[in-house]
Amino acid sequence: MSLVDSAILAGSVIATIALLFGLFQKIRSMRGKLARQAEMREESLANVSHELRKILTPMRGYTDLLLSGRCGTLSHQQKQFIKNVSGNLDRMQGLVDTLLELESLERPEEDLNLKWMNLEETLQRVVQDYRMIADAKKLRIFIATEGDLKLYGEPEKLRQVFSNLIANAVHYTLEGEIHIKAYSEGSDLYVQVQDTGIGIHPTDQERIFERFYRGSHHHVQKVAGSGLGLSIANSIVEKHKGKILVESKLGEGSSFIVVLPKEKRLNRRKIALKLVS
Repeated sequence: MSLVDSAILAGSVIATIALLFGLFQKIRSMRGKLARQAEMREESLANVSHELRKILTPMRGYTDLLLSGRCGTLSHQQKQFIKNVSGNLDRMQGLVDTLLELESLERPEEDLNLKWMNLEETLQRVVQDYRMIADAKKLRIFIATEGDLKLYGEPEKLRQVFSNLIANAVHYTLEGEIHIKAYSEGSDLYVQVQDTGIGIHPTDQERIFERFYRGSHHHVQKVAGSGLGLSIANSIVEKHKGKILVESKLGEGSSFIVVLPKEKRLNRRKIALKLVS
């Protein structure tokens, strides 16, 4: 190789290194900006939520005062109007709390209060919570558990996951049955919530875990909801290094399967699921 060729090669190497260094600097800068944007979003949400609470709290106080009768006797119609206002205030408060919770789930894993827990006990309590509602709709709920169902997780968060899935099964099943099955396989625990409800359209299945998304079925639109429940459930399961999968046929029902590692898993891996027949 001649001196000229060597000089050209050296120049090319130096130019490439300079380019890579410049790209590295840009990436660092972008990461810093994204981190700051995330902090600003969290701060903004906290501030907005605080301001909303400052408005909602006295409004709720006034409605309670009016309903108590201490400001004078109200007609039946007036009471109904105020009860409607009170109910809407409760829903707004619930939405604010839900948004704050969803935001908190985007923080690092260490925010979870993990400990050894028995998933069977959690499922039994959740089923008991919704059994009366199911009985009123003449729906039958069955729960079956197999093997050791202990895992390392946050009890209240996981209870929230299964409350959401079972509540949805009860709300969107007009007749028939709801089956909950939990079992252990390898290093994971599996929980299936299967119903004979209205089912989920294929296009909706692709988006059901998005924030604020609600299915297109007319019955879904009749049931009050924010479209955040499944998004929160999915975030909680992902924080536990697990996954939720869904299979559904319109008019035949849905099956949600939650897979959770028994022990704390530092790195995510692909989970092979075998749907319960």
